[in-house]
Amino acid sequence: MRSQNFLSPILLVLLALIGHVYARRVIPVLGDITLKITGADGSDIRSETLNSPPRISKPLTLDSASKLTLTVPVKDDTGKALSLQHLFLGARNEKTNDEKTLVCASKGTGVFTCELDQSTLDKLHPGPHTLMLYAGSVDTDPLAHTLGAAQFSIAGPSTKGSSDWDVFEPLPEITHKFRPADIMPNKVLSLTFSGLVLAPWLLLLGSYVVLGANFTNLFSSSVSFISGSAFMGSLSLCVLLYYVFWVKLNLFQLLGYGSLLGIITAILGRQALVARAALRSARVPRSVKTE
Repeated sequence: MRSQNFLSPILLVLLALIGHVYARRVIPVLGDITLKITGADGSDIRSETLNSPPRISKPLTLDSASKLTLTVPVKDDTGKALSLQHLFLGARNEKTNDEKTLVCASKGTGVFTCELDQSTLDKLHPGPHTLMLYAGSVDTDPLAHTLGAAQFSIAGPSTKGSSDWDVFEPLPEITHKFRPADIMPNKVLSLTFSGLVLAPWLLLLGSYVVLGANFTNLFSSSVSFISGSAFMGSLSLCVLLYYVFWVKLNLFQLLGYGSLLGIITAILGRQALVARAALRSARVPRSVKTE
């Protein structure tokens, strides 16, 4: 019961905050827009003010040398200047129904400027278009407003250069170059180093033959056979560990496994020596022992 009484005020506060956020969402209103068209020499071709709600009464005519400037004030429903995140000018082709949008620059709180000049007109197709204004922000409702008609007497989009219009164009083809095959060393050199690696083992076996190593005592008794086989097996595991270290282990893993295997090998070696000493003691005559 206490937990429910504690959570109820928190839920009420959260609901009040959510309601406050949604209550603050306003609908942006476009003010009186100043429209100006200038020629290539800067002469004034057309200037007028579009009263709110703004609407172009006579279709605009623009060529590649013309420049259209729109100064757009944005207000809320109380007439106060409204700060927006984005304002876009859209131009929709009446024939293809293809629409391009241009980001309008902010000139202060609630004032935006949209400019169409040669660099931006190059990305449009000739013919009749409908000009649109799109406004949007996090704390406002979206707005789409139709300004009016415009006739573009231009050559059409160019394949070179860049523009502020969000036009999707094919990018240069990306060719992937795969990793070339590794250059392998000479086979003779590889065999030479392999022989050098195996040379110590050949030298060890040769020394066994020269010194006359005798392995027959390994099978003389069951105790000697078990202890000797275990010791030889541990030595073989040491050799195998070095091979595994060569192909996949790191130095820390080698030291860890090698320490454990070294202790086991030392214990088995001692047992093998004890068994060998017991076997030698059993073969000494009693007369020699008593003396």
